[in-house]
Amino acid sequence: MRKLTLMAALAALGITISASAGIEQLPLVEHDGVLCHFYEVQPKETIYSLSNRLGITSQQLIEANPQVADGLKANTILYFPVSEEELQPRTVTHQVKKGETIYGLSKQMGVSVDDLIASNPEIKDGLRAGQTISVTIPSAIPSDKRIATVTKPGQDESHATDAAAGNDGYVVKQGETFYSIAHANGITVSELEQANPMAGVLHPGDVLVIPKPDRAIAVEETYTDETTTIVPEPETATSEAAAQESRKLKVALMLPFMLSQEKPDKAATRFTEFYKGFLLAADTLRNEGEGVSIYAYDTAGNNDSVRAILMRPEMKEMMMIIAPDSEQQLATIGEWGRDNSVMVLNTFVVRDTTQNANPVMMQANLPHGRMYDRAIDALAERYPDHRIVVLKRDGGPEDHAEFIKELNLRLGQKGVTPTTLTYSDKLNQQDLAAFASAGPTVFIPISGKQAELNRILPALIQMKSAAASPDDVMLFGYPEWITYRGETLEDMQTMNTIVYSRFYNDAEDPDTKSVEESFTRWYGRTMEQAVPRQGLLGFDTGMMVIRALRNNHGNFGRQIAPHRGVQNGYDFRRAGDSETSGWVNDVLYFVNFRPGGVIDRTML
Repeated sequence: MRKLTLMAALAALGITISASAGIEQLPLVEHDGVLCHFYEVQPKETIYSLSNRLGITSQQLIEANPQVADGLKANTILYFPVSEEELQPRTVTHQVKKGETIYGLSKQMGVSVDDLIASNPEIKDGLRAGQTISVTIPSAIPSDKRIATVTKPGQDESHATDAAAGNDGYVVKQGETFYSIAHANGITVSELEQANPMAGVLHPGDVLVIPKPDRAIAVEETYTDETTTIVPEPETATSEAAAQESRKLKVALMLPFMLSQEKPDKAATRFTEFYKGFLLAADTLRNEGEGVSIYAYDTAGNNDSVRAILMRPEMKEMMMIIAPDSEQQLATIGEWGRDNSVMVLNTFVVRDTTQNANPVMMQANLPHGRMYDRAIDALAERYPDHRIVVLKRDGGPEDHAEFIKELNLRLGQKGVTPTTLTYSDKLNQQDLAAFASAGPTVFIPISGKQAELNRILPALIQMKSAAASPDDVMLFGYPEWITYRGETLEDMQTMNTIVYSRFYNDAEDPDTKSVEESFTRWYGRTMEQAVPRQGLLGFDTGMMVIRALRNNHGNFGRQIAPHRGVQNGYDFRRAGDSETSGWVNDVLYFVNFRPGGVIDRTML
């Protein structure tokens, strides 16, 4: 495939990144002489769930629509009168945060850079964190776009008025795409592009020509190698066509891409890299099984955007949502997923435990306590005849005291009592003299910091070299050790060190190199050298999710086959004893840094 930028790749794959927020984003219609937002009730929606998604109370929903007091019915149209606030200009005040730019704030506030500076002359030379600025925002509903009528199936189009396009064209709003605008106006993306040949990447305020649709169409976002598939809709949909539509495999990624930022921050860049890796997985699996539609949404880092995205009608068609890194946003998505029977994959919030009581939640990270138990049990099984010695520097850091406490407790239950060796400054041979003839020994420091590791390695290496058997002296350590390089890494290899970790990537592994080469070819740049590497995490997640969707036909109610990725592995088990609990990834690795530079990874 030719080298693609991210946006070009998304267009080629038929994927859109969308942003939306609140009841004010619903389309408009004139109802009984009153300008209203309107919404079509979806199957299984309740007054409680819908009011939450719209950001209003149940009482407010019923007051606006008294006919639904006894409950909602699918396909009912609800009307919400436009507030005076929406019709009038309003002043918005904002306190500048570190890293924000004039351009980024202008896009966020929906005004031009010139207007923002005109309202706040003191910022013409740049922003300062803590500054308070204000700007007057024009009406959210321009006068020439305030009246619209709903087009019913079969209605004469000559009597329909586009809800957003006025005589002067359609004004693009924040977060809109060619797909969303085309879909809302009953035309294809191709027709919209042909009517606007000079349009490139859309920006808020751009004006588009909306051509009159020649036919009713349905747009199918299907993963293909290079194209977006536009599928004509027949005059009368058959039950078989409807059934096929309901069986489509769809996955949504709701992540903080922060598209409103002039220059996305480091966190947003990493989420974008995760997404790029996910697309690589889709490309890798494009000829394996049925097609999977991928939707991506910018959560903009706030819960209001999350609620608005969940309000979109296509969200109920998803089989899986990959959630952002916010506990609050994850909770919102998890509750919505439970109400609508949509699985939610938590890849980023490591310590979240909502999977224990929510059957749709999938925790992709082995829980902390379970990680300790598995690491200690595997250690005892691998070295049943070794003495366990905990190394503790007098007055030194004890950042893994929790692990050592669990180690003493769990080994004690097996009849094994670890020994604690306290030393001063640096570990030396005198400190180790008592263990020189004690037989096979595994040493475990109470701190995982690199400086502390370097205090113990020379003495342990000397002890190991003098041992009757190389395996008589072993070193066991912590996940952060996989990031250490240089002399520390060389000494770890000399010690034949074992490290437990939720993930590990070997840069020399052929599969890793293949993914990296594909990433560079697609996007024209290499992955960030972070730990974990987000591009590889996205790739492994995509491989697992897409295969699981295909193998289970969207139903995650049964066991998902274990998946060993290039960096991350997945083996989901029930988080509890009943079907009221969700799923948790049970994968833990032992990484063995062996002499000679060889590194082995074992999935426990």
